Amino acid sequence: MMTPHSREGPDRLPRLPDWARLPLIGACIRITRSTDPSLVGLEGIVISETQRTLEILTPEGKTKKVLKRVVWFRPCSHDEEIAGMRLERRPEDRIRING
Repeated sequence: MMTPHSREGPDRLPRLPDWARLPLIGACIRITRSTDPSLVGLEGIVISETQRTLEILTPEGKTKKVLKRVVWFRPCSHDEEIAGMRLERRPEDRIRING
């Protein structure tokens, strides 16, 4: 089982889903696993994305900045879970990823 800090090579990882190549701003996401237990279950709209962080607006109107490296999440509209560390690059560079 891969953890958020696994250093497995790209040849061992499944191809990135199409939705993961696009910028996440405006997407509803839910954190499913994390090395920080207080983040598990956090759900909301991504309002900002950098190379290493996501800023999430919760339904309560609060914002939470999380490190991609420590979370696994899935979009509210998909069942596919992905390790945030796989998206640790600038959103505009991620569009050009082949897998």
